[in-house]
Amino acid sequence: MRLYVKNLPPTCTAETLRRLCEAYGRVSSAQIAADPDTGRCTGSGFIEMPEASQALHALAQLNGTSLGGATITVVKAYQQGSRSAPRQEGPRARTPRWH
Repeated sequence: MRLYVKNLPPTCTAETLRRLCEAYGRVSSAQIAADPDTGRCTGSGFIEMPEASQALHALAQLNGTSLGGATITVVKAYQQGSRSAPRQEGPRARTPRWH
């Protein structure tokens, strides 16, 4: 199961996110969005956990907790295009890199 984490602090790394979630089960991957110029976290990331029950437990325990002074939000991630309404966004000057 894939989880989306937002409001991560700029100092967060993929390894930090991995260690945070490993307390609840096996993590198969951890990624953060990073600024292409600085390499610092832009505030969001994804966690992949193979066991849905462990992922749901991590979601329940971590959502609304503090990480590096920021209150993080953890939700179940959905695949792009699976939402009922199309997402309207303006052009972005810079696209984050995923690490």
